[in-house]
Amino acid sequence: MQRVAKLFILMIALILAVAVTGCGDANPSSSLPVVTESGTTEEGSKELPPGDVALLYLEAMRGDVSGLREYNPDTELTEEGVFGSTNQALLEVWGVGPTAEQETQLTEAMLAGLSKVEFSVVGEEVDGESATVTVAIRGIDMSSSLETQFETIGGQITDDTEDETIIAILDRAWREAPLVSESINVDMPFRAVSDGRWIADPQGGADAAAAYMKMGG
Repeated sequence: MQRVAKLFILMIALILAVAVTGCGDANPSSSLPVVTESGTTEEGSKELPPGDVALLYLEAMRGDVSGLREYNPDTELTEEGVFGSTNQALLEVWGVGPTAEQETQLTEAMLAGLSKVEFSVVGEEVDGESATVTVAIRGIDMSSSLETQFETIGGQITDDTEDETIIAILDRAWREAPLVSESINVDMPFRAVSDGRWIADPQGGADAAAAYMKMGG
């Protein structure tokens, strides 16, 4: 399991370096969906406070990119969220070439697992064109979930393990991953751009994404 944990941590760092933000100067629309802490949306002004923008980023990390994309059309996040490449990378390590249907299956499983993550804004400090939003994130324990699934096949993948078995393990690990016992507070720095939007700092986004999913430890 140590190899799995290290791989996830490395992938998170590499993916988030380019995926968390896109900070061009395109003008967003004047009426935007604002994500509240309960997960619902409401109409609001483009001049959102940083705390509301942080919630848009946190929703986008797990695949609900509609609000963030309307607020910041240049975002590079997709409907697969931040973790869209993790399944492919793991399967490559394990020598599995999934079919298109299996790739879709695992994407759906990943998003189902990440949908359980709980988050809320617990603090906001604005200093001119800079801001820091503190968010509490209760992520999923993917490490324990994978360990549970690997126990069903003796604890490790061998040359005799069928591809379908590995696909099923990863599918169930995502879907059955429990929430961690306690939330983690993460500081997300933001900066204002010329049209008034708040853009997340990549490192803050990386820290938030790491809190989404526990691997190792």
